[in-house]
Amino acid sequence: MPFLIENILNTVVWLIALGGAGLAIFVIAAVQRRVRRGQFFRGLDAARVRAQHQLQRLHEHPDRLKELIPELKSFKNEAEWQAIGDVFLDRPAPGVNFELVRTVAVELGWIREWIEVLRCRRKRTGGRLDQMLKEMGDTYEAPMGVQRLLMLWKTNFMERCMAAKRLSQVPTPEGMIALLAGTEDPDEEVREVCIRKLGQIGDPATLPVLIEELVQVLEGKSPLSVRTLKSSLILFALDEMDGFREALVHPNRRVRFFATDIIREVAQRQALKEQLGKNDFSPEVYRLFTETLWKDEWADVRARAAPVIAHFNDANSARILGQLLEDDTWFVRLHTARAITSRFYISLVPALAKRLTDAHWLVREAAVHSLGQMGDVGINESFRAFLTTRDTYAAEQIAETLQRDGTLVNMLSSLTQISSEQEYQRARAVARRMIQLGKTTLLQSYLVVPSPRTLKLMLIEELSGSISASYLQVLQACSETDSDPEVRTAATGVFQSASSLLLRQQKN
Repeated sequence: MPFLIENILNTVVWLIALGGAGLAIFVIAAVQRRVRRGQFFRGLDAARVRAQHQLQRLHEHPDRLKELIPELKSFKNEAEWQAIGDVFLDRPAPGVNFELVRTVAVELGWIREWIEVLRCRRKRTGGRLDQMLKEMGDTYEAPMGVQRLLMLWKTNFMERCMAAKRLSQVPTPEGMIALLAGTEDPDEEVREVCIRKLGQIGDPATLPVLIEELVQVLEGKSPLSVRTLKSSLILFALDEMDGFREALVHPNRRVRFFATDIIREVAQRQALKEQLGKNDFSPEVYRLFTETLWKDEWADVRARAAPVIAHFNDANSARILGQLLEDDTWFVRLHTARAITSRFYISLVPALAKRLTDAHWLVREAAVHSLGQMGDVGINESFRAFLTTRDTYAAEQIAETLQRDGTLVNMLSSLTQISSEQEYQRARAVARRMIQLGKTTLLQSYLVVPSPRTLKLMLIEELSGSISASYLQVLQACSETDSDPEVRTAATGVFQSASSLLLRQQKN
């Protein structure tokens, strides 16, 4: 069959026509979608105004709730339902009455609908969770037949995630049970959302389920993230930590570690609000930490147990922390040194001071920080170790930490006069030791800023044995600009002699 030019032209014309038709359909669809979205958002804005008006009326006339419910039921399309969710749940006005919102949610059937959506795909397994739900009074019956098929067809994992979020925003006993059931949803994302929401609610009845799920994750029997479980469990109150008893003695050391670490974070958060003591923990938790966990076979558990024991603030905890400061593992000593910051443990200052010359630099740094928070006794121990240690690395680190913490600055700035010969001599010895270590930048800075005359004269004399180009510049500035004539005279004398010495050294 001959290949004719007319056939090529027809093919090209058809391709152009099809391309043009496709482009026209795409443009029309894009314009139509934009128009529909514009209509949707205009309707959403209008519906939000109506919903805010209804919420205000409910607050002003709570006794007329039954009369106002039918008006809320008139919200039917997608934009109106989203507006109600935004106004009543996601962005409620300040001072909103959540009990009233809960009543509205029940009256409008939202709670039941969210429960149906969240639980439609979970199958009963007869396991421990089903038994627990039964003990909690679960009366849910899954829809059957066509209704179940329609529910399965309509609800994807996003719908179930949103239902879990809504149920946590309006907590009810039925909603709590649904969230617990959602922890066994076939979809991993839905399970994670349910676990996070249960943690935010913090109901103690849900704690056993979350702890069991944590154990399953740590034993490799659940695909969920350890971080998800931990971030939920640390939201529970310190009073509920007794629920971790079984996890604290679990044969799997990773379970013991995470249970200990969760209690540590919960106690640390509570300690920001109030001073804790042994009575803030259950007797069983106190016993486990003081008898078992501090000498656990795994060093990670011992390290996380130390900060919790430090919150007990009793003689028994002081004894245990003193022994943990001598632990063979360096990071156990590190966490212990960081935990001892309360002046209740003033008796541990000598043991903490020994860690200033620890073999590991992080432990030395932590010891300096902690001693600085224990008053004059701790600070004196830090300076004593700085002046007496023969370990150059330890001395340098102590000096750097004292500078960062501001302890050294406070000591030097307080020398307004020679009111205490002992304090003056200590400051002089500290300055001399820093000069020996080559850490003169801070000392030189005191000569060009407003500082006590006593301090400047002492530093000029001590620094004269360590001449450098930078020190000469500081001396020159001090001799020309300082307001005290005695300081200017001393700086000028040292500057002239030091300059002459440097010139002779350069000629030689």
